[in-house]
Parts: sequence; structure tokens; C-alpha cells
Amino acid sequence: MLMEKNKAEIRRERILELLDGLGSVSVSEFCAKLGCSESTMRNDLTYLESLGKLYRTFGGAVRVEKAPYISIHNRKILYAQEKKEIAEYIVNHMIRSNDTIILDTGSTCAEIARAIVEGKIPVTIISSSLDIVNITSASELVNVYCIGGFYNAQQGAFTGESYRSALKDIHADIYFAGVTGIDKEGGITIPLGEEVNMKNLYAEVASKICAVADFSKFGKASPRKVLNHVDNVTIITDSSISREYVEEMQEAGYHILVADGKKAEM
Repeated sequence: MLMEKNKAEIRRERILELLDGLGSVSVSEFCAKLGCSESTMRNDLTYLESLGKLYRTFGGAVRVEKAPYISIHNRKILYAQEKKEIAEYIVNHMIRSNDTIILDTGSTCAEIARAIVEGKIPVTIISSSLDIVNITSASELVNVYCIGGFYNAQQGAFTGESYRSALKDIHADIYFAGVTGIDKEGGITIPLGEEVNMKNLYAEVASKICAVADFSKFGKASPRKVLNHVDNVTIITDSSISREYVEEMQEAGYHILVADGKKAEM
């Protein structure tokens, strides 16, 4: 005789069904739809995240999609506070007035752009991200150079081979690269093969290369390696990462900076 599902199991199934239908749901929305307390809901979300069924976000959750690529909408709300911490650290300690900066696609780089505008820092930004172009266009102190091509709505960026000619005569002081996985054995990785060449070319025209990744990206590997031919890559992450893990990565040869308020040494 099969055992009947208990209330917690049924509730957790409904949580995943709601995420499948809506993409992202706040804790208050879950509580209203499922008739439970916020503490119960947070416990359920923590449990389901431990099983790899969803990602916790600031105030809610999003479904872990079967595809390796997470849409730009969902990436914006994943670990938002951690990304903001990384951006503020970079603006306070790494970017100088009149620098030329390449900002990759992705939500962490968009936070860097937002912090630059809010900090009123005069810089030149090169990017293929529509989000970053929109954010920086509000500032008279920021010069924006957009790498064009076909607009990919899922990525929120322009793609295509036109970047080769666009970068031919360009030099940047720092390139901030968005990545999806950093693993001690697997290296720095991304899911989309078409972006590998662009990221590697960005690295060639920049004096300094920084991969930006919140703590959730560590210990994970996507299909395509990137920036592994570059010796001087600095990885910048947030203070939620385990110090023991940082030490392990550093012993393996990775240069990691933690956004903890201390001045960067590059």
C-alpha cells in the first residue's frame, strides 16, 4: 500500500508547479496561494534549494531551468544583494576616473554599470548589453560604446561577428567578464559556445581581466571553458563565499578577491 503524501510534500510540489508556471515567485505570493506562514515557506524553499530544484532569491525563488542557460530576467533576481556587493566593491576599489571599461553581458555587470552611474564616475564603457546601455545612458559622465549585431532577447544583448571589427583598434583598462561556473578542476566556464570567442577577444584588448561571480557560481562547471589561456585573470566574488573554499582555490593557482571592503591588489 502506497503511503499518502503529507502536507509538506504536497505544498512543495505546488511550489515547484507555481515556479514552472510563473518563472519567479515571491515569498508573500507563495504564502497567499498556499495558505502558510512565511517561516514555513522559507523552510520549504531552503529544502528545495538543497535538492537543486530552485534558486533562492532576495524575497522569493526562481525555478532551476532544465536548459543550461538562465534567462536575463531570472538572472536579475538571483542573488541580487551579492551582486550589488561585488559591484560596490569594484567601484570603490578598482575603477578610476577616465578608465575605459569593457562590461560583459549579465546581471552582475549590469550592477557594476548601475554603481558607476550612482557613483558619478567619469568612464568610457564598452558593452554589447542593452541593459547596460540603458543604465549608463542616464549619466552625462559616462561615454558608452555599444557593440552591435543581432539582438538576442533571452540574453538581453547584441550578438554576431561584428564585434571583431568593432574591437580592432580598441584598448581597455579593465575587462569585467560575466561567467556561470568556476571550478578548481574545470576552470572558468560559460554555457554558450558563441560567447567564448568574444570573451577571449575582450581579454586580448584589455590590460586587466576580472571575472565577476557571486558565491553560487563556485564549484559548478558549464560546457565551455573561457579565459583559461589568460594568466592574469582576477576573480571577484561576494563575502558569502566560504573562506576555506577561497583558500583551496588560491592554493590551486586562482587569484580571488572577496568583496569585503578591503582594497584590491591587482
